[in-house]
Amino acid sequence: MIEISNKAQLDTLLAENENVFVDFYAEWCGPCKMMLPLLDGLSKEEDNKHIVLCKVNVDTNAELTLEYGITSIPHMFLMKHGNKVHDFKGAQSKPKIVDMFKTYFSL
Repeated sequence: MIEISNKAQLDTLLAENENVFVDFYAEWCGPCKMMLPLLDGLSKEEDNKHIVLCKVNVDTNAELTLEYGITSIPHMFLMKHGNKVHDFKGAQSKPKIVDMFKTYFSL
């Protein structure tokens, strides 16, 4: 899972990759901590090799937090060709995330 450190890095990632999953999180957030092992696991699975999973720390990336309208965390986006195709808030189960990958990323 890629840690995004600034807007330019995320913009480049979105421009260079068809399917991108973006997780807005904070170190102190309990639900975010619960999601981390699940997301790290998903990023390593062969079935997801065509998806770039990345995370954005809301405490260190105020510009991106404002740009994406983040008001609660975790807040995750599915991006296809640089455009948001779906978003969801709160902790999610692995089957739900995998189902969304299949639906929105045509896997």
